[in-house]
Amino acid sequence: MSRPTKYDPERSPALVLALARRGCNLEQIAEGLGVTVDTVCRWRKRHHEFSEALKEGRDKANADVENELWNLATGNATQVETRTRKVRDKSGKVVETIEETHEKRLPPSMAAQAFWLKNRAGWADNPEGDADGGPAVTVVLGTEVRPIGHD
Repeated sequence: MSRPTKYDPERSPALVLALARRGCNLEQIAEGLGVTVDTVCRWRKRHHEFSEALKEGRDKANADVENELWNLATGNATQVETRTRKVRDKSGKVVETIEETHEKRLPPSMAAQAFWLKNRAGWADNPEGDADGGPAVTVVLGTEVRPIGHD
C-alpha cells in the first residue's frame, strides 16, 4: 500500500505559482513544498493545474526579468535613493526627521545591450572579425546595426 500524497489540489498549485514567480528552481520549489524534486516532476505530469501554475509562475518571472533587462539596455531603468534629513531647532535639538526619495534614471548598459543582442538577435562574440575579414567591431545606431569597415 502506498503512502498518501502530500498533493493538495487547493494549496499545491498556489504555492508552486508563488515560488516560480520568485524565480525558484525545481530544487527550491521542492524544498518549499516539503517534497523531493522527483515528486514535483511527478505532480507536474499528473496534475494539469499544478503544471499550468508552474508554467505561469516561470513565465511571469521571466517576463519581469526580460522587462528589467530591456529597461537597463535602453536607458529606461531607474534607481531610487532615499535620504534622511534632520531638522533642528536653534538649540540643535532634532525636532523633525524628513525622509526624501529621489528617482534617478540610469544610463543605458552596454552589458545589457550585448546580452540582449546575443540572446535575442543571434549575435555572438567574434574576436577574429567576421567571415569576410572585416573588423570585429559593430556599431549600433538607433535601430540600425552596421559593422564598421563594410560598405
